[in-house]
Amino acid sequence: MKRIGLLGEKLGHSYSKLVHEALRNNPYLLFEVPQEKFDEFMKKKEFDAINVTIPYKEKVLPYLDFISDMAKRIGAVNTIVNRNGKLYGYNTDYDGFKYLALYTEFDFPSSKCLILGDGGTSKTVREVLKDLKTKEIFVATRKVIADLPEEDGIKFINYKKIDYNKFDYIINATPVGMYPNIDECIVEGPLKSVKGIIDVIYNPYRTKLHFINEDIEYFSGTKMLTYQAAKSQKIFFGENSEIDENAVLQIEENIRDKVGNFVLIGMPGSGKTTVGKKIQEILGYKFIDTDRLVEKYSGYTIEEIFSKFGEKKFREYEAMVIKEVALSTKSVIATGGGVVLSKENMDLLRANGSVIYLKRDIEVILNGFDYSRPLAQNEKQVRKLYKERKDLYEKYADMKFDPINLIRTLKLLAASRKR
Repeated sequence: MKRIGLLGEKLGHSYSKLVHEALRNNPYLLFEVPQEKFDEFMKKKEFDAINVTIPYKEKVLPYLDFISDMAKRIGAVNTIVNRNGKLYGYNTDYDGFKYLALYTEFDFPSSKCLILGDGGTSKTVREVLKDLKTKEIFVATRKVIADLPEEDGIKFINYKKIDYNKFDYIINATPVGMYPNIDECIVEGPLKSVKGIIDVIYNPYRTKLHFINEDIEYFSGTKMLTYQAAKSQKIFFGENSEIDENAVLQIEENIRDKVGNFVLIGMPGSGKTTVGKKIQEILGYKFIDTDRLVEKYSGYTIEEIFSKFGEKKFREYEAMVIKEVALSTKSVIATGGGVVLSKENMDLLRANGSVIYLKRDIEVILNGFDYSRPLAQNEKQVRKLYKERKDLYEKYADMKFDPINLIRTLKLLAASRKR
């Protein structure tokens, strides 16, 4: 069995192991190497083949005996094969981003594109956009522009001087917004005239850059990750066959299933806790109840928080909890009924989560309702909450289910997976 894996400094965010092992039944290792150990790792060559990620894509170059023409063009390597002690370097990020760019069906030859970032990934994106005959290419940088003269028609522009709305497409080639800093965004405000966004980040699946621009067509980096991994595997095992694009799309979907969350929203009394525990039982997901976590971290019951400190303090605790649980994977998250009042909370939960609205008729909810809840102590209050929140539940929902129908659907899904 070949010794294959990923070289990087910090790999807690990486989905590469899941992707590569889904592509081929060969163990995929994570070589998490601090910078002071990097030279030793490369000289020992104790691997058959590796992928390379931040911050080593350029640093590996002096250790290589052969560098492909594309990797030379880009000035970065993300795939290395050890052939009898000699190291051969390639760049499959180019193939991955080109696949993603073509998948978007964006009209690059007629467009003005802005690449955010001037690092190794940015160089890859530039080469793809040049090969796609993009009309104009700009690169956003924090460096002094005088140090970055125009090259091959590519222009550099300082972030402070960018008018984002002069561009047709924006490509984020930075790690800003990547796990665990999913509440960060490289662009401060919403974009008005931009036609499309490509984000090379794949964890989370949907970044804050998307959520502040939800009316703009958006593509995440998951297809780039999966396709470049498939291309790397061909190089690792010396294969010349074409990549099965349908298999790439299927693996991307499967990976999302393996790492994504289910986020349950809905009125108090709609059954979020009951359904969440059923999902845990049927699919084996971790169950998280945000209200219970608020009680754990505050040291008070929900009722005590409201009575002693008021709703504002509860929402502060809730926001703190949401920021933490949004980083979870393969979890079912039962939220409080008012979580939808905060777009920031919902954006964090949606980053790697599919939102399920447990939609029940208000008359059904009122039948046997527990009126001990702080904001719902009589029928009038419950109806008021329902009126205030129902449109928000609809707005944020990726799926809508009656709780009973959802449980039936999950049981069928679980049964089909066992076959």
